[in-house]
This record gives sequence, C-alpha cells and structure tokens, in this order.
Amino acid sequence: MFLPYKSLMNVTPEQITTIFLKHFPSEEIKAISEIQQSFVNPVYHVMLSNHEEFILKINNPCWPNKSLREVIALSLVKEKTTIPTPELVAFDFIKEAVPWKYLIQKKVAGQELREAIRLGKMEYTTFLEIIQAIGRYLGELHSISFNVFGDFSISSPRFSSQGASPGVFWGKQFDDWCSCFQAFCLDNLNWVDQSSFPNYRPALRKKIQEFSRAFPRTEKSCFVHSDLQPTNILVEDGKIAAIIDWEWSFAGSPSFDFTLTQAGIYYSAFPSISGSKMYDQFPSLSREQFNQALLAGYQSTNKFDLVPQPTELAEFIWLLFLIGSWDWCVQASSAETVKELKQNVHELYQKIIT
Repeated sequence: MFLPYKSLMNVTPEQITTIFLKHFPSEEIKAISEIQQSFVNPVYHVMLSNHEEFILKINNPCWPNKSLREVIALSLVKEKTTIPTPELVAFDFIKEAVPWKYLIQKKVAGQELREAIRLGKMEYTTFLEIIQAIGRYLGELHSISFNVFGDFSISSPRFSSQGASPGVFWGKQFDDWCSCFQAFCLDNLNWVDQSSFPNYRPALRKKIQEFSRAFPRTEKSCFVHSDLQPTNILVEDGKIAAIIDWEWSFAGSPSFDFTLTQAGIYYSAFPSISGSKMYDQFPSLSREQFNQALLAGYQSTNKFDLVPQPTELAEFIWLLFLIGSWDWCVQASSAETVKELKQNVHELYQKIIT
C-alpha cells in the first residue's frame, strides 16, 4: 500500500538552501533542523546568518492544496480577526525552485501550550485565562462566513486551485452541512488506510449517516480551524503568542468546530477517552469549569447560538481518523503505543457503536 507520508519526500539541505537563496539572496543559512512532530508535511526550522528564524513548510503532493489553503486562511484571519498568527514571508505554488509547493513563515517566539503546562510553567488562573482567550479567538473565527461548505481554497479570487486532493472532501464544496459532514467523516475514515479494522467500517459508515441526519439543515457556514488543540497553540509570558497550522481549515459548522475544539484541548492529545494527564497539576480543574471558560470567551465575540452536538461526536471523529490512518500509526509508533492505540479503538467503538 502506498502511504503518503513525509518520509517518502527526500528533501535535501541543498534544496532548502535553494529555496532560501531565492527569497533571501544576500543571506546564508546558519542552521537547519527538521520539526519531527509534523506528520504530513516536511517542516523545518531555518536560521539565517542575520539570526532571523523561519519555519519552512513543504507541501506533501498527496494533498496538493494544503499550502494554498493555509495561505488563504492566514490572509483571511489577518484581515478579519485579531487572532495572532505566524507572519507569512513567502510562498511558491508554481514549483519554480524545487519540485514541491512550499511556504515560509517567521518563527514565533513561544512554546506549545501542552509543553508549557507539562513543564509546570503555568498557573491555574493563567490557564483558564488562556482557555477564555481561545474561546474569544474561536468566536472571531466563526464570524467569517461563507456561502458554501467544504474547501474554501477552490473559490478564492486571488489564487486558483492547482490539482485536487484525493478522497471525497478536500477540493470539493457542498450546499449544506449534512453533506459536508458526511464527506468529511468518510475522508477521515479512508484517509490513508482503507482496509484496517474491516469489521468496524460498515457500522461506522452507518453511524456517519445517523449523525448527519440529526444536524439542522439551516446550519450556517463559517471558517473553522478543525485542529485547534494544545500542540497548535503557542504561548509566551502567559498569553497566546500564535495559533498555527491552518492547512486543515475549511468552511464548516461553528457548533461542530466548537465541539472539536472542546475535546481537542481538554483531552490534549487524542486518542484519549479520559481527561488528559496534562492537567494533573490542576487538581481542581473540572470539565465543567473548562467548558464554561471556553464558552464565556466564545460568547464575548460571537452571539451565535451554538447547536448542541451529540455527546460522543468528538470521540467518533477521532475514532474515524485513527482507523483511517492506522498503517501510519503502526509505522510511527512503538509496539507498546500501538497496543494502547488498538485498545482505544476497541473501547471507543464499543462505546459509540454498541
């Protein structure tokens, strides 16, 4: 089976040098280091001779419009919100310097929210203030509206789509949220692995239909991040320095995105079906307090009445993603981790389906 992972992209230091010479011809590269946490795109931290630091993101060609979507997203967010994001320095979608599309951002000073908490560098009150700030920014983001659902990168007046991503979701648009949700779920279920857990797949496809029928047909379309979790939130001096990784954003449901954000931050690192150990140093933190802080922040910038979502929806989405990328998980994880992930798959399936 072909697995479209970044490990199959042989990016050399010479090619990275070529990219930076194009945009910074008077500077030399002082240091290059790969950011290992990135799974799909090769991502590099690059320091130049003038000590400026940048993040280079090279677009995995199996998802040809990821960089385009991120550029459009960053442009919209900068124009219409106060959300802090990395500064976009340069991009190339015509593959002039190297055989891949890419974008370059200024490196943001700060560290991942999860890491800051793990290292004990955050007080309980500061954490709740950050959760409220996330809610405020999410409310601003959901104020950006669209006339369709799905991939907003294929209708931008400034950029044109160059190639369609495989699957049933990316590169496509939908008239209603129900159709968009179905395509989004099927895309997750078949992301890079269409064969693992074959006995579970028919019931999961049926569950997708059940969920989609429960959504109101009048749900509005707005800008959703879809991957807002602690690894994509950078903090500095007790405040949010930047929200990053916008390549999976799309035109979707505000209620759905709010639910995903709740779960993504509270659980910290999917797949988990219990509160994250990340918050062990906050023994008084309850799920209710967490939800109240996020909602209070959201309602301060967006008066939209969020539609209650099924309680197991966020876990269901993660179950689809985990099964749909199982071969990837096996290759990227230790035997012990794979055993734990497999147990999580079985537990989530039993909880949601049976």
